[in-house]
Amino acid sequence: MRFRHQREATMPVVDLIPMLNVMMGVLAFFVAVSMTLAEAPDGVDVELPSGNDNQPVNTAQLPPNLLLARALAEGTIEVAGEQLSQDEFLARVEQHLATAEDAEAVLIANPDVVYEEVIQILAMMREVGGDRVSLGVESN
Repeated sequence: MRFRHQREATMPVVDLIPMLNVMMGVLAFFVAVSMTLAEAPDGVDVELPSGNDNQPVNTAQLPPNLLLARALAEGTIEVAGEQLSQDEFLARVEQHLATAEDAEAVLIANPDVVYEEVIQILAMMREVGGDRVSLGVESN
């Protein structure tokens, strides 16, 4: 038996836009909630070593192949009581490290020096001396 009004079967149309709108709304909700619940850190608190600039370092206790430098707030670097610019200091580091295979260079930063400057000086020292440079810390 045949029906008089026979329709052709059509493919159903799937509209994804409403579903995507709902998904984006849910995503925005969870992002907003997570941003209000989680506190972002203000940064890393770094306290540079403290020490008195007036007290000289006892060089008798230091290894013989160690170049000890102090970063000062004025942007200069002090080596053995002599204030040097960064270029002069890097030349001194390169010259010192060339003297012996086990020679090392240590940078001690004053607490009033900006941490970013200390890292930049260490990076320049590393370019000159590789892994034979380090950041020193003075104990009180």
